Amino acid sequence: MVFVRLALTFLKENLIVRAACKPPLPNMQTFLIPTTDIQDKTVLLTGENAHHLSRVLRAKEGERVRISSPDGKLFEAQVASIGKEVKLNILQEIPAPSSPYPIHLYLALLKSEKMEWVIQKAVELNVEAVHLVITQNSVRQELSESKWNRIQKIAEEAQKQCGRITPLKIFPSVPFQKALDSSSTKINFFACEKGSPEPLKAAFKKRPPPPFSIWIGPEGGWDDHEISLAKASGYHCVGLGPFILRSETAALHALSCLIYSL
Repeated sequence: MVFVRLALTFLKENLIVRAACKPPLPNMQTFLIPTTDIQDKTVLLTGENAHHLSRVLRAKEGERVRISSPDGKLFEAQVASIGKEVKLNILQEIPAPSSPYPIHLYLALLKSEKMEWVIQKAVELNVEAVHLVITQNSVRQELSESKWNRIQKIAEEAQKQCGRITPLKIFPSVPFQKALDSSSTKINFFACEKGSPEPLKAAFKKRPPPPFSIWIGPEGGWDDHEISLAKASGYHCVGLGPFILRSETAALHALSCLIYSL
C-alpha cells in the first residue's frame, strides 16, 4: 500500500508540473496580428484566428504559440484562456527568421489548383514576390475576384503554417507585354524549352546581382512571339533540364535551384 501511495503521489506531482509547463503546439503555428492588438503584453485573438487555434488546433491553456506583427516582430506567447476569443500572454520577443530571398516569380496563369499550389510553395520557400501573367496560351485570360481572394487566403494560411514573417507579395494578373515592360528586376531568367537555351545553372554561375526574376510559362508553353519579345528585352532564355516539365514543377524546380545558388 505504501508503494502504491508513493507511485500515485509521484504521478500526481509530475502531471502538475507538465500541466504548468506545457510545450508549444507541434508545429508552433504563427498567427499574424495587427500591432494595435498587442496591449500590455497580452493579445486577444478573435474571428478566424481564435477559431483556428481553439477548434482546429484544439489548443489548451498553457500551450505556446508564436505571433507576428506587420512590422516584422515575432513573439512567443502562452494561451491564457479559450472561449469565443482567445487570450494570449506574451512571454518574450524572439529572433525573426531570415528576410525573403530576393527572387520574383513571374507565373503565367495556370489551372486553379496548380496555381494555388505554386503560390503555397512560393510562401514556404520564402520567395519575395509572385507576379501573375496573362499569356497567349494561358488556360484563362482573367482572374476573378473570388479566385484572387482564394489565392490571398492560401498564401496567408501557408505563412501561418511555415512560420514566415514577411508576407509574400502577390501582384494581380496583367498581360504579358505589360509584365515585360514593368519588370522590377534587372536580371530576368526566362524559362523556355524551345531552341537551345542556356542551362539555368550555367547562367547563374555568372552571379548576377539580386534581385532577379524567373519567368515560368503556361501549360501550353510560351508563344513564339512572347519568346521573341523576351529576347528583344534582354531576358536570359534558360533551360530547366532535358525534359519538358509541367508548369508547376518547373516553377518549384527553378526557385529551388536559384535559392540553392544564392
